Amino acid sequence: MDSKLILSGIIFLVFFFIGCEEGTDQENKSSQSEQVKLLQTDYLACFNEEHTKGYPVSDTLFCDIEEETLLLNVVMNQNCAACLADSVVMNKDTAFIYVQNDCKDIANCICDYRFQYHFTGFGEQLYFQVFYKPYGEDDFTLWGELEFP
Repeated sequence: MDSKLILSGIIFLVFFFIGCEEGTDQENKSSQSEQVKLLQTDYLACFNEEHTKGYPVSDTLFCDIEEETLLLNVVMNQNCAACLADSVVMNKDTAFIYVQNDCKDIANCICDYRFQYHFTGFGEQLYFQVFYKPYGEDDFTLWGELEFP
């Protein structure tokens, strides 16, 4: 009699744990489907010589919302001869943005390089960390960070 009770208990526990794992998988799938996605990046100002009014002229990060899209604006003051290249790595609710200067040329002026990143699928909070690497340097350093909202 005790062996039937023990066997029933073991079967119950097996089904219980299988049910818990399936629920966890469903939660993971639903949170993954709502992950932040980078739609596009626009390169403004010194990238295409289109100087739009209303942007700050100092190094800064700021966000705007346009319909269902979060726009992260990165404004960097750099030498006008800079060749800036960027990449974005998403990790859950954090966007890591890497900007590096690939040119050693120097001009006698400073330009405001503007990156505008378009994100969708963001939740209640999103973190941005921007790293910069000057020409000839080996490592990136934290240039700026922002928490939205």
